[in-house]
Formats: sequence, C-alpha cells, structure tokens
Amino acid sequence: MGNLIFWVVIIGIILYIYLRKKGKIPPIIKFSAVTDYGKKTPVIEEDRIVQEWSTYIDGGHGRGERVLQEIEKGIKEANVPDISLNRKQAYFGRKERFEDRNKHNVLSVVIPQYRDFEILISAVDRAGQLKISWFILDIQGKLVKRIAALNAATDASLPFSGFTRSQSRASKKAGRWLARKINQRLTGSPGVTKVRAHEMTLDDKENFEAYITGVHRAVLTTVQQVMTELDQDFSKVDTKSQGFLNIS
Repeated sequence: MGNLIFWVVIIGIILYIYLRKKGKIPPIIKFSAVTDYGKKTPVIEEDRIVQEWSTYIDGGHGRGERVLQEIEKGIKEANVPDISLNRKQAYFGRKERFEDRNKHNVLSVVIPQYRDFEILISAVDRAGQLKISWFILDIQGKLVKRIAALNAATDASLPFSGFTRSQSRASKKAGRWLARKINQRLTGSPGVTKVRAHEMTLDDKENFEAYITGVHRAVLTTVQQVMTELDQDFSKVDTKSQGFLNIS
C-alpha cells in the first residue's frame, strides 16, 4: 500500500510539472498577484508576423503618443474580455542589427488563452506622415512553421497519417480536460486553458478572430477620429488586414 501511494504521488508531481510547463494550470503558490505577460522587449520580424494591418495619415506627424492613448482607451471602453494591456517598446527588425534606432513605443495586447501570440500596435512618424500599424506575432514561431509545412506538403508528406492525427487530437482533448479538472481543484474555477498556436482548432481560430476584430475596430475608430480632425476622407482607408484571419 505504501509503494502504491508513493508512485501515485510521484506520478501526480510529474503530471503537475508537465501541465505547468505547458501553461495549462496555475502555480500552487503565487508569489505575486500581478500577472504581466509583456515586459520583455519584443522584436517584430517578418518570419513571426501572422497578421498585420497599417495605414498612413498625412499631416499626422507628432501625434503618435496621443493615438496610442486613444486606442488603449478605446479597447478598454469596448470591454473586450480577458486581455492584458501593456505599454512597452519594440524593435522593428533584428535587435542586434539595428540597435536602438528602430526601437519604438507600442501598445501590447495579450489574450491569456492564446499566449503564443502578442498583438503590437504602433504609431510611428515616417517621412512627415504618421504610420499606424498593428501586428500579431507568433512568439514561438510554431504556427508560422506549421503553415509553411502545410503549404509545402503533398498529401503523402503531411506531418501525420490519419490514425496518428486522430491519436494526437484525442490526447490534446484529454490533456485539456485534465487541466481544467486540476484547475477546478486548485482554484475553484476551471480557469483559462492555454491553446498553443499550432494546436488551434477552427473554434479557437474564430474565437481568436473575434478578439482581434475588437482590437482592430478600436484602432480604426481612432484613425477615423484623427483623419476627421485633419479634414481627410477615412472611407479611402483599406481596413482589411493581411494574414490567416479574415479581419476588416
């Protein structure tokens, strides 16, 4: 009986460590009540961008900080649930190559359920104009690699056979179910189950798209406000973003 209890405890510890590493359950002991997903300086590189949108505002030079403040205010007023907003700086391109001359202020948006992604919103002076942009970064690069593999693959060379793919899906569902049960025991709530970028289902994609649409609309509202002040026609702005999501 003693050996059985010992092995149950060992298996439980190993399982807990595994699920903590995957970010699917909270820590047993929290040293801080504040959760910050975004203090590290991000680097916006082409091979990490999975969705983007931008526009220029003529005569908008010098309004970048005000624009970011208005966008942040708009996101908060829209009551987009379960997001983390942070102000930070980001490198536009490789940090070691351009040093600080390509470092700009951005608004960071992170959705706890999809923490492999970070949305960065910028308003940067460019040649007398104000360029307003947002990027979705695939932080781990796993979705980018997955899409590239699928685009390059033939039916015969896809990563999984039908049987193996079914096993993979079953194990992921079982893992998420178990994570929610452990969350329930530890915190009294099932909590947010983290979804990895390369594991996103159609339902995850549509849910994620709804979050990003809310952020995008807050950006567009601010752009329209600034352009109206400058007596410019907002209807000429292309509101459709580029990437794997259908956002406009």
